[in-house]
Amino acid sequence: MSSERNPAGGIQVLLLKLHESLSDEDTRAAALRCHDIIGDLGQECMLTTTENELALQTSLLFSKDCGLLSFLRKSLASDEFRDTRVETLGFLEKFLDRVSPRVKGWEKTYATDIRDTCMAVYTKEKAAKCRTLVLELLIKVLQTTKASSVVAELRICDIFNRYYGELCQRSKLPDSVLGKIYELLGVLAEVHPSEMVNNSDKLYRAYLGELKEQMTSSTKEPNLFVVAGCLRGITALMVNFTKTMEEDPATSKDIFQYALKAVSPQMSMTRYAVTFAGLRLLARHASQFSSCLMDNYRALFDVMSRLCGHINAEMKKTSYYALEAFLKQVAMLVADNIEEHKSKLKFFMQKFCGIIRTMDSTHKELSIAIRGYGFFAAVRFICFQYSCRNQNLFDNKRMHMRFRRACLLRQSHDA
Repeated sequence: MSSERNPAGGIQVLLLKLHESLSDEDTRAAALRCHDIIGDLGQECMLTTTENELALQTSLLFSKDCGLLSFLRKSLASDEFRDTRVETLGFLEKFLDRVSPRVKGWEKTYATDIRDTCMAVYTKEKAAKCRTLVLELLIKVLQTTKASSVVAELRICDIFNRYYGELCQRSKLPDSVLGKIYELLGVLAEVHPSEMVNNSDKLYRAYLGELKEQMTSSTKEPNLFVVAGCLRGITALMVNFTKTMEEDPATSKDIFQYALKAVSPQMSMTRYAVTFAGLRLLARHASQFSSCLMDNYRALFDVMSRLCGHINAEMKKTSYYALEAFLKQVAMLVADNIEEHKSKLKFFMQKFCGIIRTMDSTHKELSIAIRGYGFFAAVRFICFQYSCRNQNLFDNKRMHMRFRRACLLRQSHDA
């Protein structure tokens, strides 16, 4: 008797049980069983070790007759199965993370079915937690099919019209759903720009109008779900439809100001979605904000440095990424005109040197200083020549030597 595990058998049995539960008269008990079955499916799929097994699992899970997409559609007739739909949608999004890089051509067979199911479930299911997960799954499909020939079948313009139309009644939408719609619309512009050429200006107006209402009101607190969604959406939109200070200074400055508010909120927050979104916007598009960065260099450096020491590991990582993009851009702008920006250069040199020569500096602070020196190392020869002509730019020769030594340390670290 063979002891080899049958990768398909377990999944087939579980899927059959899932669909059989839909015809059970005791829908409450059936829903509880379905909840457990989805959990078992998740564990079964985690055991997959080869691409062939994963491809087989994918074909079963997305089977038109007894797959999970079919289950989602059929279960819409009963509210009792809502929690199971939530579990199923969450599982599918995680499963796509495994499938997309390992199963070649998966999207040609399944992406359109996933897209159609998402649209159908969103229309019929009114619960916010389900709708939010539907939108997250749709975003995942769009991101993982970016370079695929299946784009035409996804009917991107139809997706845009459907969800952009939802903004007309945004006051009736749950906050989490509205925030996710804003994010989805931006992702459409990022991954399929050719389909969105005529819609980019609409999106900028929608984002900036919402952010202005949410972040400048003196009578109500901002809705954090909506603000985070707008910031994520506009970050995606700016990838292909730029708003640099040279192209559109007014719009670029507005976007920068909202991002700055997001990373330095005036209210206490227990969740960090808005701060994350603001940091990622600044990190990804620092080059578009040029003079805004220079005008606010002190505030940005202070807030990003502080967030680099945040207790949340992901916040710390994101903050370092944003700080890196900020310092790179500032270093380039300083190098373009040292005479004009000598006060900024002196600010950063004094900050970095102060950290390095202070015995009590933390590992985080030392990392920032060395990292900062490293970015300014790209223009070090210009800086050295300039400092020779203007000795008061640096405190003294020792500071100058520390700067040079830190640059060498950064170079050896990168190597």
